[in-house]
Amino acid sequence: MKRKIMILCMLLIGAATIISSCKKDDELTPAPTPAPTTGGLIVDVVLWEDDSTHFQFVLAGVEVGLATSQTNLDNSVYLQKEMATMQDGGANFGQLKPGNYYYDSYVTTILKVTPDSVYESKDSVYYYGVGQIQIIAGADSTAAIKLAEI
Repeated sequence: MKRKIMILCMLLIGAATIISSCKKDDELTPAPTPAPTTGGLIVDVVLWEDDSTHFQFVLAGVEVGLATSQTNLDNSVYLQKEMATMQDGGANFGQLKPGNYYYDSYVTTILKVTPDSVYESKDSVYYYGVGQIQIIAGADSTAAIKLAEI
């Protein structure tokens, strides 16, 4: 009998030790979202802008070049193929690595721009514009090229 009590005590002590050492797992925490490594860029091509009302006459179907340096831009060494502007006037370059980017656009049209209006011309009119922007990771940017007659 003494032996049975001793075995029973050892089993109870063992069970108590096992139960007390068990611990509920903490709730699993989701892995943190990695920090973005790119930023978006849309470039609008603006032929005319009314400074008082901020109305812009944007152009669709105009090609915009994007380069990683002013020298590359001057030599037409673009980061990717020139991108045409969409119906709303913006050329979407998608996601880019952070850094400085240079862009330009050239268009020949019969539209003549004066400080007060836009009208059709008898002759072709040539316009060109350039710009520079810094892309920041995690931010989408929109830039505008305001074309000037050349």
